Order: sequence, then structure tokens, then C-alpha cells
Amino acid sequence: MEIDDYEIALLKHLVYGMLQDEIAHSYKMQGIKPFGLSSIEKRLGMLRTQFDAKNGTQLVAKAKDLGLI
Repeated sequence: MEIDDYEIALLKHLVYGMLQDEIAHSYKMQGIKPFGLSSIEKRLGMLRTQFDAKNGTQLVAKAKDLGLI
């Protein structure tokens, strides 16, 4: 299972309880691209599919179990 640094950072933001729109705003302020809300939603959706997770909480739990975050 391959995930890049951007995706790991997204997962870490979820661990800290950030909402998707908060992540988008944070990325925009830091100049991290892509920072659009739709891009973040799409990437998290792909991760949920890849990890067979039904929601963000389950996604974070599975990533933690695998030692990715």
C-alpha cells in the first residue's frame, strides 16, 4: 500500500481533529498544493477506498494500525 507525504499529512490533520475545510484553509495559508477543498475531499475519498474505511475515523484507525501515522 503506497501513500505519499501529502496523504500522510492529511491523515495527521484528521488525527488532530481538523475538518476538511480547516485543512484546506491551513494548506492555503502555508502554500501547500493542492489546497482546494474538493482536492482534499477527493484525496480522502481515495484513501477511504484504498483502506476500505467507511469514514474518517475508521481511516485514521486503519492507518495507525499499519504504522503509517
